[in-house]
Amino acid sequence: MEHDPIQPSPACLERVVEQANKMVSSGRLTAEEAECLRAAPDRTSAERVLRDIRARHAGERLEVAVADGAMTRQEADGILERIRGGEHSRKLRSHLSQFRPRRRSNGQPTPPPSDLDAGEDRPA
Repeated sequence: MEHDPIQPSPACLERVVEQANKMVSSGRLTAEEAECLRAAPDRTSAERVLRDIRARHAGERLEVAVADGAMTRQEADGILERIRGGEHSRKLRSHLSQFRPRRRSNGQPTPPPSDLDAGEDRPA
């Protein structure tokens, strides 16, 4: 099934650029992402940067979903490809919202479990 990309409105892009500093402070954007948004020479370039940011955010959530067994790697890769293709529908955002990355007490994401964490030789 084909998915029509939903293009952000010019007003939406303008708001994101205006809010970039606050979003960096809150951890929603990296300083590099904010600079790329500000430096985008035209709407097409800004949309491309925004798609990359969305893909990074979705990737974090999809890693949680795969690590928790909520979806397969193939399903996660398919969703990520749709996002990279420009899809940002309400239904897709809603689906991704259930897979929020776990946070440590210092506010940093908890890395997904690795094969090393599953070893039987761990001290009790």
